Amino acid sequence: MHLTLPALLAAALTTLPALAQEPPAPQPRSGLRAQTPVPPFPYTVEERTVEGQGARLACTLTRPMDAAAAPGAVLLTVAGPNDRDQTHSGHKPFLVLADHLTRQGMATLRCDDRGVGGSSGSLTDSSLEDLALDARAMVAALAREPGVGAVGVIGNSEGSVVGALAAAAAPEAVSFVVLLGGVGVEGAAVIGARLESQARQAGVPADVVGPALARFDSLVAIVREVGGVGIEALRRERPELLARLSAMAQEAGRGDPFLPQDPAARTALFAGPWYHDQVTLDGGAVLERVRVPVLALTGSRDRTNLPAQNLPAIAAALERGGNPDFQVTELSGLNHVFQTARVGGMAEYATLEETFSPRALRAISRWIGDRFGGAGGRAAGRSPGVDR
Repeated sequence: MHLTLPALLAAALTTLPALAQEPPAPQPRSGLRAQTPVPPFPYTVEERTVEGQGARLACTLTRPMDAAAAPGAVLLTVAGPNDRDQTHSGHKPFLVLADHLTRQGMATLRCDDRGVGGSSGSLTDSSLEDLALDARAMVAALAREPGVGAVGVIGNSEGSVVGALAAAAAPEAVSFVVLLGGVGVEGAAVIGARLESQARQAGVPADVVGPALARFDSLVAIVREVGGVGIEALRRERPELLARLSAMAQEAGRGDPFLPQDPAARTALFAGPWYHDQVTLDGGAVLERVRVPVLALTGSRDRTNLPAQNLPAIAAALERGGNPDFQVTELSGLNHVFQTARVGGMAEYATLEETFSPRALRAISRWIGDRFGGAGGRAAGRSPGVDR
C-alpha cells in the first residue's frame, strides 16, 4: 500500500476511521458478504427507539426466544457517523456480532449514531460524555426488556472509550465492558503513533514525517486551548483564538475526503466538543475508574490503534484502578475491525471476504458467558492478565 503525504497528513488530522464513508467494495454476486446473516432468524428481532442525551436513537433489539435472565450487550460503534450495523466496505460487523451473540443465548441492542439513519441529533456537536449518556440510556432500555439479565457494553475503537465512560459512571447498571481495538492513552498520542507507523510502512522519509507531526501537534495545542466550546462561543469570547484556528484550518485536512473541504466547516469541527475529546481524552484515565469486568481485545494487525501502544496501557490502567476481573488479549492476524488480514490497513478492508473473525466472536461470547450465562460460556479462570 502506497500512501501519499497528503493522505498521511489527513490521517493525522482526523481520528475518523471513516468506515461508513469508504467507497463501495466489490461484492459477491448475491450482494452480501459471506458472513452477513439473512432471515429467517432463530431469535426475536424488533425495532426500538431510545431517548438519549438530547437525541432520539433508532435501534434494533435481538434476543433469544423464551429468554430468561439472558445477558445483554449494547454495541457501540467506531468514531464517525455509523449506522447500527457499523457498515463499511460492504461489511456489517455489528450485524454479524449481534447474530452470533444472540445465537449464543444473549440479547443485544445496536443503534444508529446521532444524525445517521433514523437517529436525530448531531454527532460532531456532541462530546464523548454525551455519547456515554446515550450508551447508558441504551443499557437501561435493554435491561427493561423481558427476559434480559445483566447488561454490559461492547465498543469498537471510540465505542470502547464511550463504553468505559458509561461503566465508570454507572457500575450498578453497566455489568461488563468489552473493548475492541481500544484506547489506553490520550487520543493525540494514538493519532501520532498511527501517522508514524503508516509513514514508516509507506517509506515516507523521516524528514517529511517530522514536520507533519509538528503541524499536527500545533493543531492539538490550539484545540486544547479552545476547549471544545464551539464556534459561536469562540467567536463571541475569543476572536483572536478563532483567527488562529481558522488560519490553521486553511491547510489542516485540506484534500482529505473524510473532512469538510470548506475551511470554515473544518474550523467549526476543530472548535467543537467531539473533536476536542478525540485528541484530549485519555482512555487510560477512564479505565482506572472502571470496576466491572473488562475484556480488551486488539488485533496484532490493527493499524489504527496500535496494540503495542494501547494494550499494555489498558492493562496498566486497570491494574492501577484495582479492577479485580480483567483480561487483555492480542489476537494474532486481525485488523482494527477484527477481520483476518494480510496487512491490516483500511485500504484492505474491502478486499477481505471475512467480516468478523470467528475466533474473535468466540472469545467475546465465551468471556461473557463465563460470567453472566448464555450458551457461550465455559469454565475458565478470571484472573487479571495479558494474553498474547
